Amino acid sequence: KMVEWFHKLGPVGYPLLLCSIVALSLGLERTFFYLKLRLPRTREDLERVFSELVLQRDASKTIRDEHLSLELEKYSRRLFRNLKWLNLVAAVAPMLGLLGTVMGMISVFKALAAHAGPIYPALLADGLWEALLTTAVGLIIALPALVISQGFRIWGQSHLDRVMGSLNRISLSLEQTANQA
Repeated sequence: KMVEWFHKLGPVGYPLLLCSIVALSLGLERTFFYLKLRLPRTREDLERVFSELVLQRDASKTIRDEHLSLELEKYSRRLFRNLKWLNLVAAVAPMLGLLGTVMGMISVFKALAAHAGPIYPALLADGLWEALLTTAVGLIIALPALVISQGFRIWGQSHLDRVMGSLNRISLSLEQTANQA
């Protein structure tokens, strides 16, 4: 049954299949990445930043903050990697679905123009069903991709905010310790 439906998608079936594979693989990759954030093994980067911050306690606050900013930028890129690609899939999939619908409608009207004799609803229904199927499939791919992308963006930003807060507190306490000495 699935193979039959796939063939009804017409020429946009393959690009839609590619979009679904890309969205699924990127979604799974980001899911595993974010789930590992809670495990100690993946906090090595943060521990390295913390230790470098402590090692630089004698440097000026401006230098420490600049170093911290560069490290957080690297960490941020890792957090949000591949989310732009998920957004791209979420934008392209419904457009491909719409293209398939337009192409299907063109073939329905072409068949209608070539048909001699009375026109029955059944003659139109099958072609319209096939045409609208591509839009539905495009939306079925796009909606989860968009939700996953935005959900991980929210999760990542929340995590990054907590990390930045912790690092800022450490930097401030290092500055207070240096001022008291």
